[in-house]
Order: sequence, then C-alpha cells, then structure tokens
Amino acid sequence: METTTEVLHSSSSSSSISDSSNNDKGPWSAETTWAIASGSLESSVTFDSSDDSPELPESDSPRKLPPLILNPPAPDPGPCEIKLHLLQKYNIRQIYVRSTARVYEVYCAQSKNSGNEYLCTVRCSIAERDEQVLASSQC
Repeated sequence: METTTEVLHSSSSSSSISDSSNNDKGPWSAETTWAIASGSLESSVTFDSSDDSPELPESDSPRKLPPLILNPPAPDPGPCEIKLHLLQKYNIRQIYVRSTARVYEVYCAQSKNSGNEYLCTVRCSIAERDEQVLASSQC
C-alpha cells in the first residue's frame, strides 16, 4: 500500500512559501512516518499567508508541484503521518490535500514537544487529474 500525495496546502491569504529545508534556517520543516519513495516533503508543501514577512517569499503564479509518494515502513503499518513544524503561530483557515488516501485526520500542537490536539476528520473522494483517477503509478 502506498499513498500518493500531490499537494498539501494551507491557506490564510496571499503570499507563498514554496521553499524550505529541514534545518533550523527556514520558517518551517516537515517530517513523515512513512518512507519517501518519490518526491520530497519540501517540494510538495506550500503555504499562503497574509503575513508580509520578508522571510516568506512571494509567488506570482501557482506552480504544479511534483507528486510525493510514500511507502509504509512495514507490512502492517500505522497511519501515515505528515507533520509540518512552523516556527510561528498561524491562524490556519484552509488545508487542501490531493491524495490517493481517502480519510484524513487533522491535528495541531502548540509546540513540537506538546501533544496533538484533534481538529477534524476529512473524508474525500478519489483524487483525479484531468478526469482520470490517480494511482501512485500515474504520478
């Protein structure tokens, strides 16, 4: 079983962050509990913000992001977790995910070391591109 995630997108308003790194120099970092088979977390995640902070580069036009393909680490794996760590607090109004997974649970935490707080469960239909059902081999 693999999960294909095309875009993770949280939105507040206008400027975009599309580059980051897993070091402490960027405004955010990401990690996953499943193995990355193709793509990268950093290139699959974008944020829009009304914050005009100079550390958040603006993007004039949305770009098509490469797919992120994750494989379970064991035959009977736990759920696939993708964690985004933001250096500041944000009021997140929208999260957009396009994936072959059908159910998502969204959690938040006040800090990296605090426990997760349940926000909601999202059930969705099968991901499609150009009216074709996405499978991990098509990405």
